[in-house]
Amino acid sequence: MTPGVLIIDDEKSVRDFLQKICLDGLYDTKACATTEEAKELLKNEKFSVLLVDILLPDQSGLEFIKEIQDDGDKTPVIAITGSRELEHAQEAVRLNVFDYFLKPFENKYLLQAIKNAQTQYFLNEERAALELQKDAYRAKLEHEVSEKIIELEKSERKYRQLIEQSILGVAIVFDDKIVYQNDKFAHIFGYSEDADFTDISFIDLALPQKKKAISVLMDGCLSRERDSATIQFAAHKKNEEIYVQAWISEFEHNEKPSLLVIVTEITKQHLASQREKKYALELLKENRMASIGHLAAGITHNLNTPISIIQGNAELLKVKEPDNTEVKMILKQTARMNDLIYTIVTKGKNELNPEPAKIDLNDLIKIEIEFLKANLYFKHYVNCNMDLDESIPSVFGLYSDYSQSISAIIQNAIDAMYKVDKREIFFKTRHKADFIELIIRDTGEGIKPANLDKVFEPFFTTKPGPDEKIEDEKTPRGTGLGLSMAASIFKKRNITVRVNSKSEIGTEFRLEIPVTDKKYKNDD
Repeated sequence: MTPGVLIIDDEKSVRDFLQKICLDGLYDTKACATTEEAKELLKNEKFSVLLVDILLPDQSGLEFIKEIQDDGDKTPVIAITGSRELEHAQEAVRLNVFDYFLKPFENKYLLQAIKNAQTQYFLNEERAALELQKDAYRAKLEHEVSEKIIELEKSERKYRQLIEQSILGVAIVFDDKIVYQNDKFAHIFGYSEDADFTDISFIDLALPQKKKAISVLMDGCLSRERDSATIQFAAHKKNEEIYVQAWISEFEHNEKPSLLVIVTEITKQHLASQREKKYALELLKENRMASIGHLAAGITHNLNTPISIIQGNAELLKVKEPDNTEVKMILKQTARMNDLIYTIVTKGKNELNPEPAKIDLNDLIKIEIEFLKANLYFKHYVNCNMDLDESIPSVFGLYSDYSQSISAIIQNAIDAMYKVDKREIFFKTRHKADFIELIIRDTGEGIKPANLDKVFEPFFTTKPGPDEKIEDEKTPRGTGLGLSMAASIFKKRNITVRVNSKSEIGTEFRLEIPVTDKKYKNDD
């Protein structure tokens, strides 16, 4: 329903006259004589036009207009007065009344003014509604933008945290130079976060053995012969060696063909894999040794009977023919066979014993040397000298631990002398305070200073591998496991090892073996 017209005049005849004019113009009206009545009506109803007499009994019409305007009422006002005072007109103008009529006035002009005022009212209402909509839309938009900003800030924080905590190093390589790297990439290779990589070649971060392979993969990605490539390699990190895995792919940087490189450090995984291989080979070796031990025991048992018969018959012949040299030779060789069988049986029995026991190191060394004589190269080409202190006490532990570790040192000594003219291996034992000193010295090629700290590392070897093709098939081969297994045994048994070596002169292993291995006893 369209809001009507409110008439405020203290003269009833004027109110009735104005109501009639409004009704003729089809306007709903209400009328009152005082401003107090008008205020009550304005509290409860809306009006599109106010017709206000300036001279009212309880309050000036102009004061009333100012009061309702101060309260925020914007209803268009038409002022009506019989007074011709200029001050009233000026005040009405200041109050921005819609129109000003002096009594008497023509009806048609008043109706037109009411019509125009009502139009103004509707325009004001529409403008106010639009303002409200605009304010509501602005508030909604500001709220949505604010929420989006908060969301983006959260996402950015999460993204930054993800990058900061990431295990991935990212770099861009152009013309083999690193033109961009994130902090993680710098950290992986031991550089500070603000390090300048512009003069650093990505390939130079790798150790020599994989540089060519990395170069081939990078060229393949740049030429788009392959979409991407993954490679694992050993790299420099200040004074240490690490292992990394790199994913490489062609990438356009500054409109130039470049490479995107994503790097992960896998040092722990690599070492774990190496340990797993080591343990697998150790287990395989133990199983093979056990099988060989059982087989040797069976063979020696089967040999004992015919040797005993031969020896018995030879002794009978000696009684009949004491000067027969052939009989003496038979007895000498059967005695030799008995000694060999005893060595095999003793070694096999001791190494298969799972329980710790007292061990005579001198006897162990003699048995190992005797056993190695089955190797014809050792028997005929290597001179073995011993200076063993017969007063040394026994040590306590697993026979197989001491046998395998000492055998590994001896075997490395034999291999080191393959290409030298003078082949000698020397053993010495001494009792010192609370430990036994065992020295094993060879006259081999020696160990280069750069390799001295690596001899006990798993899989480190300077010898060709088991499957590697070489011209001289008799050249000793290695897996890099013998001394690493020996080192783990030494550590477990609190055995101190010192290695001294000079190139082309030889190597000396000096072992300090505790007489009472308390740690071992407690563990078992």
